[in-house]
Amino acid sequence: MDVLTEAMSKMLPMNIAPKIVGAQDPYERVVPLTANMFPLHMRAEVPIFMYNVQVFMKVGFREVNLVKRNTDDFTIIDHKNKCRSAFRFAVRAAPQVFGHPSGLFYDIQAQLYSVRELKDVLGNDLKKKEEIIVPGEDARKAYDFQDIDLEYLRLVIEPVNGTNPSINLGELVLKQKNFSDEVPCELLQFLDVACSQHAFLTPTKFTTYPGGFAYFNPTSEEPARELPDAARLHNGVHKSVKVIEGSCTAGRCGELAVVLDPKKAAFHKPDITVVQKIQEMGFLQMASENVAPHRIPELAEALKNVFVETRHGKRRSRFAIHSVVAESARTNRFTKDDGQVTVEEHFKKEYDIALKYPHLPLVVSMPLRKKTPSNGRAPPRLLFFPMEVLFICPNQRVLRNQQSAKQNNEVIKSCAVAPEHRLKDVIASGQKMRINGPNVHGCLNSAQIQVESEPLKVEGRTLVPPNIDYKGCQVQVDSFTGKWRNFGRNKPHYLEGGKIGRWGLYVLSKAPSSEEEQLALKFKDKMLVEFQSRGMQIDLPMFLATVKATPLYLRTIFEKARKERLEFLFFIQDKDLALHNEMKFYERAYEVITQDLRTDTARAVIEQGKNLSLENIIAKLNVKVGGTNYSVNGPSVPDLFKKGRLYIGLQASTNGPPAAGAHLPTVVGSAANVTTAPSSFVGDIYFQKFGEMDLQGAMASTTEGYVKRYAAVHGRAPDEVFIYRSGTANTNIGQMLRDEVPAIRCALKNSGASRARLTLVMVTKQHNVRLMPTNMTLGGRAIDQNIKPGTVVDQKITHPRFAEFYLNSHQALHGSAKTPKYVVVADDCSNPIQYLERVTYALSYGHQIVGMPTSLPSPVYIAGKYAERGAALLQTKRNLGGALDVDALAEELAYANSKVLGFKRINA
Repeated sequence: MDVLTEAMSKMLPMNIAPKIVGAQDPYERVVPLTANMFPLHMRAEVPIFMYNVQVFMKVGFREVNLVKRNTDDFTIIDHKNKCRSAFRFAVRAAPQVFGHPSGLFYDIQAQLYSVRELKDVLGNDLKKKEEIIVPGEDARKAYDFQDIDLEYLRLVIEPVNGTNPSINLGELVLKQKNFSDEVPCELLQFLDVACSQHAFLTPTKFTTYPGGFAYFNPTSEEPARELPDAARLHNGVHKSVKVIEGSCTAGRCGELAVVLDPKKAAFHKPDITVVQKIQEMGFLQMASENVAPHRIPELAEALKNVFVETRHGKRRSRFAIHSVVAESARTNRFTKDDGQVTVEEHFKKEYDIALKYPHLPLVVSMPLRKKTPSNGRAPPRLLFFPMEVLFICPNQRVLRNQQSAKQNNEVIKSCAVAPEHRLKDVIASGQKMRINGPNVHGCLNSAQIQVESEPLKVEGRTLVPPNIDYKGCQVQVDSFTGKWRNFGRNKPHYLEGGKIGRWGLYVLSKAPSSEEEQLALKFKDKMLVEFQSRGMQIDLPMFLATVKATPLYLRTIFEKARKERLEFLFFIQDKDLALHNEMKFYERAYEVITQDLRTDTARAVIEQGKNLSLENIIAKLNVKVGGTNYSVNGPSVPDLFKKGRLYIGLQASTNGPPAAGAHLPTVVGSAANVTTAPSSFVGDIYFQKFGEMDLQGAMASTTEGYVKRYAAVHGRAPDEVFIYRSGTANTNIGQMLRDEVPAIRCALKNSGASRARLTLVMVTKQHNVRLMPTNMTLGGRAIDQNIKPGTVVDQKITHPRFAEFYLNSHQALHGSAKTPKYVVVADDCSNPIQYLERVTYALSYGHQIVGMPTSLPSPVYIAGKYAERGAALLQTKRNLGGALDVDALAEELAYANSKVLGFKRINA
C-alpha cells in the first residue's frame, strides 16, 4: 500500500477548484439521459503483479527493439504483431515462468500484468530480469517472421517495482471509501489493458492502435465500405476506462466505468499497386498512361508517408514513400558495376520484369542508415522505384495530407450516425470486445472483473436560454432549438450599426464579362438596402470593377486601396479561384478590411432571392467595421456582462494546412471583450516556436495584453478575469495548476490587476463520452433524437473530486452530438457549478452572426477562428517566400498592434 500512497500523492494537485453545488433554477427541466459508459466492478481482492517487457529481434548485425515507440501506423501494427507472436512463443517455451495464459494481461508492447507472481527458470519468484530466447528457426514458423532472416528473438521481463511487483488493485477498489484523492494511474492502465485483451490477442478480428482505438477487420458478413481514392471505411471503437462520481451511496463516492465510442476511419486499400492507387485517385491519365507534370507535386504530397512493399526480390522490402519525382524508369539512370543503366533496364535484367508503365514518375524512398560491422553507419541514399512494383501495405489509416476533399466528405457523411443507431453500436462494441455480454473474455473472469452490459443512465438538466437584445427590441430564444428570428420583413436594427465611408467592390474572375459586372451592380444595390434596414451607414463604393484575378494583381488592388485611403474592400470571387488566403494576408499587410463571397452565392441572392445569405454577410460586415449586432443577457445570468468582468478565450491551432510541413510555429488564437461594447469579442494571434506545445507563455502574454487593453478602454483594470482555455485529450490539469495558473497571476500583477479574481475553465471536445436521450423517438431524424441545446450533466458521469460538467449548447443537425467537457481549474470567486454552467451556455449565444448558439462559448469559439486565421496567414507567408521568425511574425501578422484591425473582429 506504500506504493499506492506514493502514486496517489503524485496525481492531481490539491489546489484545483472544488465543486460547489448551488441552488437549482425552477425553470430548468430534468432530462433522462444515457451515456456510452458501462460500470466496472472488481469483485475480489485480487493481487496484480506488474512487469516490464522488452522484445528484441536479431536480424543481420543488429538487434531491433520491437517495443520502441513509433508514430506511423504500419510500423506500430507490424511491431505489435511481432511482439504478440514473440510473447506466445515465450509462454509456450517457458510455462514454468508464466503459468496459465488466462491469468496474463499483455498490451503487446511493454506492459505485462499477471494475477500470479511470475517465476524465474528455477521456479523462484521473479525478482529481477529474466531473459527468454526463441531461436530463429522456431520463430519463422509464425507468419510475422516468415520473410525475415531472423537469428533469434529475445524477451526481457523485469518486475516494475524491483523485488515487490505486487499492487493489490482489487483491495484498493473494495476498501477505498472514496476516490476523491484520485485513483493511481496503475489501476486505470491495468483495467484498460484487461478490457482490451480480446482485441489485442485476436489479430484476425481486430487491429488496435495507441490511445484506445480498435478497428474491426472487415469480413464477408460485415465488409468495409469502399471510399474514393483507393480507400476503405473501417468500423471501430474508441475505448477508455475512467473514474466517475457514480451513485455516491453508502458513504462512498467514486466508481469505475468503461467508455465505448464507435468510430469510423478511412484506411488505404491494401495489396494494390501504387499505379492502381493513383488511377483510383484520378492522377493517372489513361490516354497517355502518365501523370500530368503540374500534378506531380500534388501526387507527392498525397502519397508521402504511405508504406509500400516490394515483392519482386527474394525478400520483401517495406518503406515509407518519401517523394515522387518527374523522372521515369526510362529516363532515370544510375551506376552499376557494368556502367550506366536505366531503372527500366535494371528491372528487366535483374528480375525479368518488363515494365508496363515506364513513363510514370518514380517513387522515392529514404532508407534508414544501415549498420555494418566494419564502418559503423553507412550514409543514406535515395532509392527510386517504378510505381507498378510497389504494393500498398495493410493497416494504414489515411492521414490528413493524404485525404482528398471528396474522400473527406464521404467519411464525414458515414460518421454521422444518429443517436438511436449509435447507442446500438455502443452496446454491440462491448460484446465484440468481449468485455461484457454472454461471452466475456476469460482473463476478466480470472481477475474477478465485471463490466455491466447496460449503459449508464444519468439525469441531466436543460438550461434556460438568454434573451437577445437588438436596438429597441428584445427577441426571445426558442428553448428547444436555441434559435431566434433575426431576419425577414420586421428585422431588428443592430444594437450599434457600423459605418463604411470609402470602399470598393471587385469581381475577381478568370474571364471578366459584362454579365459579372451587372451582377456586381445588382448585388451592391441589395447590400445598400440591407445596410439601411439594419441601421448601418454606408456610402456608395468609390470603385466597382470586374478584373482578371491573379495573386499578383490582387496585391495591386490592395496597394491602390491604401493609396486611396479605402476602409473596406468587398470581393465577389469566381468559385474556381482560391485567393481567400492571399486576400486575408494582404488585409493584414495593408490594413484594409475585407469580405468575400463566391460568384454563385451572389447569383443565388440576386436570381433566387436567397436573402438569408445576404443577411449573414451584412451581419459579418457590421462586426468587422466595429459595430455590434446584439447583446446577450439574463434571465438566468443577469450579471453576465457586469462591469469589471473580462472574458478571455484561448485555443491553439490543431489543423494547420497539410502542406505546412513539420516545422511551422504553433499558432494560438485568442479573443476577449475589450471594446466599449461588453458583449463584443475581438481577437489576436500569438506565435510560439515549433515543438512548444504548452500554452503557458501564450496565456501569460495574452492575459497581460488584454488586461491592459481593457484598462485603456474602461479607465480601470478588471475585477474578474474569466478565461476559457481549449484543451485536448492529453492536457495535464496538474501541469496547468503548477505552471499556467501562476503565470496568469503574474501577468495580472504585471498589468496592474493584481487584485483581479481569476476563473480558469478548460474545455475540450477531444474525449469519447457521448450523451443521448433515454427516451428518444425511434426511427426519427437525428435532429429530433439528439439532446437539446442547453443540456448539461454535472454528476454521476463526471469526476468525483473536482468541478466538471458536460454542456451541449448547440443543436446537432446530423449524427450524434459531440458534447464539450468543461473542467473548472481555478475559481477565486467560488462560483457554484450551476452558475458557471449558465454563464457558459449564455456565452455560446454571443457569436453575433448566426441566429443560434455555437458549440463552444463565444470567447473560445472565436479564439479558435483566430487560430485558424493565423495558421492560414502563416502558410500564405511561407508560400510567398517569407521568413517565419516568431518575433517577426508577432510584429507582422498579429492584430493587437494594428490601429485599424486591433479593435475589430476581422475574422467574423
